[in-house]
Amino acid sequence: MSVKDYFFYHKKKFITVILFIIILLGGFVLYKVYAKELNYSKEIEKKVERKEKIVKKKEDKEEKIENKEEYVVDIKGEVLHPGIYSASKNDRVIDIIKKAGGLKSTADTYYLNLSQKVTDQMVIRVHSRYEVNLTKQLELKEKEKRLEIKNKICR
Repeated sequence: MSVKDYFFYHKKKFITVILFIIILLGGFVLYKVYAKELNYSKEIEKKVERKEKIVKKKEDKEEKIENKEEYVVDIKGEVLHPGIYSASKNDRVIDIIKKAGGLKSTADTYYLNLSQKVTDQMVIRVHSRYEVNLTKQLELKEKEKRLEIKNKICR
């Protein structure tokens, strides 16, 4: 049997083997290309994650510095221990009143915004009930005077 006859007789086997080798080579090439892209995208993700971590650390440091910023606040009037107190950026008027020992029994917070955030060099004045009542009476008299003047003008 000649080589030509051998190839002709086993033609299907040779074609199958050659196709199998081509498929294997194609799969290998595709795997290499996909693996390269996958590694490249993983490297990019890692770089992005590193940058995000660096940015987050910087933001955290800046936030800590901002939160550590201390204010000095002066509280006067109807509190148990009036004086100068240190406060953080996020403190409110009510927090400073608590630091000053709380309100006296004669205190009136009508003119205070207890939820107001404190600022540096802020002065908090807690009035007594007597002062608040007196101020209300003066305001009422002022309104009455304005009404009288308005009525006189309208006549």
